[in-house]
This record gives sequence, C-alpha cells and structure tokens, in this order.
Amino acid sequence: MRTLSFPALAPGDVVEVAWRVDDTASENLLSDYFGDLAFLDEPARKLRFDYVLLAPEARTIHANSPPGVDRTVRILPGGVREYRFAAKDLPRLTPEPAMPGWSEVSRYLHLSTYETWDQVNQFYWLLVRDQLRPTPEIRATAEKLAAAVREAERGAPPASERDHRAALVRAAYDFVVTQTRYVGLEFGIHGFKPYRVDQILSRRFGDCKDKASLLHALLESLDIDSRLVLLRMRRLGRLPEQPASLAIFNHAILYVPELDLWLDGTAAYSGTRDLPSEDRGATVLVVNPDGPPRFGTLPEARPGENRVEADLDLALSRDGSAAVRGAWKVCGTDAPAFRRSYSVEDGRKALLEQSLSQLFPGSRVESMRTSDLTRIEDDVGIGFELAVPRCAQADGDGLRFPPFGAAPGFVETYASLSSRRLDLDVGGPRETRFRYRYTLPPGWRAVELPAATEADGPLGGFAVRYREEDGTLVAEGHVRLAGGRVTPVEYPAFRDFLGEVDRAFSRRIRIAPPDEKGRVP
Repeated sequence: MRTLSFPALAPGDVVEVAWRVDDTASENLLSDYFGDLAFLDEPARKLRFDYVLLAPEARTIHANSPPGVDRTVRILPGGVREYRFAAKDLPRLTPEPAMPGWSEVSRYLHLSTYETWDQVNQFYWLLVRDQLRPTPEIRATAEKLAAAVREAERGAPPASERDHRAALVRAAYDFVVTQTRYVGLEFGIHGFKPYRVDQILSRRFGDCKDKASLLHALLESLDIDSRLVLLRMRRLGRLPEQPASLAIFNHAILYVPELDLWLDGTAAYSGTRDLPSEDRGATVLVVNPDGPPRFGTLPEARPGENRVEADLDLALSRDGSAAVRGAWKVCGTDAPAFRRSYSVEDGRKALLEQSLSQLFPGSRVESMRTSDLTRIEDDVGIGFELAVPRCAQADGDGLRFPPFGAAPGFVETYASLSSRRLDLDVGGPRETRFRYRYTLPPGWRAVELPAATEADGPLGGFAVRYREEDGTLVAEGHVRLAGGRVTPVEYPAFRDFLGEVDRAFSRRIRIAPPDEKGRVP
C-alpha cells in the first residue's frame, strides 16, 4: 500500500496519479494466509468506499459484516472469486480526546483466511518456534542471571520457592529491558517472524517480538514456562473474537502463567509491576504451543497499584514566602515516565523546577535527590527543597492561600469537553494522596479553615481534611479514580464529580497573627 498526502490542495485543484503494480515474489511470505483490517469511518467524509479482494475460488474468506456495507461475491474466469464490499456517503467521524481506539468507534472490515484462533495459533507457533530455541550462549547467560539471584538471596533468603522463581523472572526481564535496545528491522518475513534468539542476544537489539522471544528463551533455560502474546495496543481499540487473523495485532509481549505476570520487553523504564498503560485492557492472543490459545483482553491494574504520594513540609513566613521540604513516591503506570524524565542527572533540577512551578509559581529548587532510577523494580522516590516566593497572598493583617497549591484541575485533565458523543477512556484505576504540613509564623493561627469534605461512588472518590496542632496546620487529601470507560450518559455525573474534587482542593485557608491583646481575629 502507498498513501499519498496533499495537505495544500484547494477546491479546483486537480491531482493526477498513475501507478504500476509488479509482482515482487513468486509466493506469499506467509504461505496461504491472508488477513486485513480496513476502516470505513474516518475524520474525512467519504463519498464512496470499495474494498475488492480477489482470491482462489477454492479458498474460503472469512469476514465480518459492518452495518451499511453491501457485500457481493462473484466467480471470475480462471478460478478466481471476487469479494466486493461497498458503501456510499460515509459521514465524517469527529474524534474526541481520550476516546476509545478507532476500532471501537468506527465501522471496519476485517477479512481473513482463518476461521478460528486455533488456526492462527498453530500457524504462528510453527512460524516462530525454531527462532525461540535456546542455544548454549542463551543458557550461559541465563545461568549467570541465576547465579546473581542466588548470591543476592544468601543475605535475604526467599520466603518460598515461588518467590525465588519470581526473582529469576525479574532478573531475566531486567536483562532484556536494560541490556537490549529497541530497534525494529522488520524486513520481509521479519514483520511477523522474530530473529533467532542467539542473534538477538549477540546484537543486543530487537523489536517487540524479538525481545519477547529472547525473554522466553532465557526463562526456558531457567525451567520457567512462558507464552508469547500477540497484542493490539489499547489506543487502537478492542476487537471481537471473530474473524481470526494476525492483521489486528501491532505488538508482542510475554506471559508467565505460574506467576500470572505480563511482561513487555520494550518498556525500557518499567519494572515487572509497571506494565505500560497501552498494554492494559488491550486485545491479546496468548500463543499456546501445546493446546488451544487464549483470546481476550489483558486485565487492568488492580486498585492501589497506580499510586502517587506527595508529602510536603512548608515553613510559612509573614510575607507569604515559604521554605519547602518535600517528597514524592510514585508506583505503577506513572513510575516509568518519572524514571525516563529524570534519568539524565544534569537536567533533573531544571525539570523538577518546571514541574513544581505549576504547583507553586516562581518556585526555585534549592536541592533534590532521587532514588536509584536504574532499579526499575523499585518505586520512584524524589526528595526536594525549594524556595517559594509567593506561597500565600496578603489578606488584611493575615495571609490567604490554597493549601494544595495551584495544580491543574481534574476537570481540565480528564473531562475538558462539556459533553461527549463517544465514551471517555479514563485509563486504569489510580490514586493520589497528599499531605501538606504548614508551620505557621509564631503565634499565628488559622481563622478561616474549610470544612472537611468527602465523596465516594462508582466513578471514584475523594476526601479532604484539615487540622491544627502546635502551630502547625495539616491539610490531607486523596483522590481515587475508578478508571475504565465513562459512557456519554455517565459523563455529566463524572464531570460533576471532578468539579467537586477541584472545588474541594482549591478552597483557601486564611491565617492571621494575634491582635494587641493576644487574640487571633
């Protein structure tokens, strides 16, 4: 296929396109398999859509039946069968932010020579099995990884054999993720077939299926069973079970059945617990060499797995400035982004200052420290000290300030549209926890303190609380998003819920000094 784009065309312009089709091979790289996925509804209106497939008369073609599409089949000379799918006057499909993948909002045509996933499974395993066989080099590498695990366990023995085997899996995964680069050389058959695992090991690079294959071979050398997984990324949209073909997949990962663990070898900054959000909820085929495959969707993260914790101590001055000592802890989906962003030591301080300036405008980072970001199995920790020139604003004799800073609102982040026609994909469940402790100027007290507020429901929940103790004002809160899909019918309630969150976290506190008689007004 060739796609020609002419972005500068205007009404009245004429484009003439000519082409020639030549045979490039005498046989199909994928034997007698054929599969294709074509979308009908797109951001441009179409006056006419035609899809024509010519196939041997004896070869059955399986296809879905999109609504509004006429299907005709006729026999042509020479033992050829023509399949034609046609539609007219297809309206424009307008995208929306954070909508589900295109296959869930657009009509599509899916064709395949295979009827069942068993056929796809058998075909793909026969295609790749020889590439996965461990060589002496693979086994030697696996033994080195196992020796390192045994050495680490001398000081801290595992609680069970399962824990020991999980440590072996982490070692093999970390090797593939950190010691091989992502490079795709998908020429010819290698768009579907991985290179041999010994080649991948010696080159120290490969694409998604290469990395999954290398990890599979290392685990086999450690006597740990695993399965190749063909995956259709979440952003492309889910698909139903029929028809069955390779055409729908664009990624490959690995599954370890005994640990119920999904591993993405291309996720360079992710640990085994930090599966990328693009993989969560994705359509997958778990390839099984010894039996029927498993077709379905990859599970979402469990509540509490995606979590950010912010703990700040702020010393307020009478002029509204503040000295801040704080720490962030990040685990789950957001952790890889932090590891990537702060991986270059020279740029860390400037990046953190830019991020914190959104929370406290004009902030200056005095110092910072991070956990060891190369330890991808550990949660991310960032500590910092900063000077904030305008933490609070003058209000009469006192000061007024939002205790949680001026972070972007939840409505702006998750529900910027006033209404929706399509579902909103919120992503996986996530939780954010805040604790801000303000040390007030000597003798000062809070004279206006918002009431505690909380809410909980199927779409999420939040709570905000305040308390004073020994010259310190403590503001605590948490926000929980259930994740998943929000339908257009549910969207107004979801947006109202986020508005409640924004209002609760943007309420201001007023503090003031005592008067001449020692009383706080």
